[in-house]
Amino acid sequence: MAFFGAFHGARTVLASNHRNYIMTPTYVWQQFYQQAILETDRGLLPVLIKGAQAAIDLRIDQLRFDESDSTAEREAIADALTGLRVLERELKPPRGYKRQHGGSELTGD
Repeated sequence: MAFFGAFHGARTVLASNHRNYIMTPTYVWQQFYQQAILETDRGLLPVLIKGAQAAIDLRIDQLRFDESDSTAEREAIADALTGLRVLERELKPPRGYKRQHGGSELTGD
């Protein structure tokens, strides 16, 4: 099943071959995370990943002084950070992949 997404204000609409799903972020940083995770243009992903990471880092700093029970948000942050790491890995060439860059060969080994 193929998915694609579009970000509209505070909602993200996910569409598949059969249904539409609406994701409403619970936390402000999730808007940035959703933009990154749903982006299909690999050229935009590095900037969106950095933006999402910055938004999450800011929230982590804020949570250090938050005395309320933020267990659910902390778990959501952990999941989002894992998702961003997966995206970053997907952007790297596979191990052993060689390409020409500035006259020298690079490899993932």
